[in-house]
Amino acid sequence: MAPTALSARQRRITVALAVVGNVLPIALATLHDVSGHPGVFFLGAAVAVVAPVGVTLTPADRRLPRWVFAFGGLVGLTMLQAHSGGVSSPYAILLAMGMIWFGVMATPRELVVGMVAMVACCFLPMLLFGPPAYPVSLSQAAVLALVTTSVALSLGALTQETHRLTSQLRRDATHDQLTGLLNRRGWEEVTETALTEAAEGGYAVVMVDLDRLKEINDGLGHDEGDRVIRGTAERMGAVFHDQPAVTRLGGDEFAVLFVDTTADEAFGRVERLRASTPDRGAFSAGIALAVPGERLGDTMRRADLALYEAKMTGRGRVSLADPPIAIPEG
Repeated sequence: MAPTALSARQRRITVALAVVGNVLPIALATLHDVSGHPGVFFLGAAVAVVAPVGVTLTPADRRLPRWVFAFGGLVGLTMLQAHSGGVSSPYAILLAMGMIWFGVMATPRELVVGMVAMVACCFLPMLLFGPPAYPVSLSQAAVLALVTTSVALSLGALTQETHRLTSQLRRDATHDQLTGLLNRRGWEEVTETALTEAAEGGYAVVMVDLDRLKEINDGLGHDEGDRVIRGTAERMGAVFHDQPAVTRLGGDEFAVLFVDTTADEAFGRVERLRASTPDRGAFSAGIALAVPGERLGDTMRRADLALYEAKMTGRGRVSLADPPIAIPEG
């Protein structure tokens, strides 16, 4: 599970939750008895207040400051326990808030390190410093360590499963279940990005249609037809693996987006596909090279017309679309 990249709205919500769950309780506790706490308490409060906001605002790829804020927050929360009861302090439970962040937002590695740090925060102060700042209470420390790490583990497992299901749902929404290629929605999303990054013009659309799928379905059954479709998808994935979009638009119709290419290159790659295709998977294809300023939908229509021409002139052919007709102004 990678660090979660938050949208601006999610980041605002997370900061608000950090303020409500960490900053506000610590601030109220600190102001409740200003004169009754030593300086280490206020230093810990300051660290514990800054840490949750800092870790939320730090981009996920800034690993060092992210770790400083995350683990510094645990130290700050531990400092709050000084001269206030140690692990029996009413402030000790705030450590669970830090582990909630580790369970929900951290990577698996960060989660493991966070739990180790949490256990250390429960036991080391009483062993290193002892009373009166940190009274020795091993059983209470064990309970605190068990509770906080259990919270982190439970949330971590739940979060990881949620990410897995979300990724699966996103993939299912953009990929064809039979072949694993992009579906029509995936085609729209990927091509929009690919053409934004590609140079103006310089792309082509290849439309591919199986020649005898209906005959196979009628004569040999739909299971065999599905095997032919899957075989075609596998060969297309192998031949066009370096292109941004290889798609099953539906039925026996496929599309490929070539970027920074020429008509000859696209034609040659389609012929490579044909050379690896058995007779039962025979196909026809249409190729349209985009012209500057042409929309993708118009290029696809020209490729589809070229495919229709290939079908009408004997099947098993590759036809190159004519350039669009320029309409004189005025």
